[in-house]
Amino acid sequence: MADAFAKEVQAAYCPDILVRNRGSGSLEGLSAKERQEKLNGAIVPNPKRTDRLDGASVLLVDDVLTSGATLKSATEACFAANAKDVSVLVLARVAKLS
Repeated sequence: MADAFAKEVQAAYCPDILVRNRGSGSLEGLSAKERQEKLNGAIVPNPKRTDRLDGASVLLVDDVLTSGATLKSATEACFAANAKDVSVLVLARVAKLS
């Protein structure tokens, strides 16, 4: 999805600009707070790609937004590598039925 979007808007595409430095296990069934705790520090800039983040405007693309914990962690990783700004594009949002 992200590569097709990047081609369409003629933007750079780097699928490995961020990496997980440790496993986080399944997030299914966890609260937003529990998800954030599990992901805290788990997503980091790829040491081989930090130059691409320095001063860059970044667009993170995700298929489904559940709690936002993954995108929050990814955004923090981009800013840790001196990204200028970070935007997010999401295809779908999980809605809880009450």
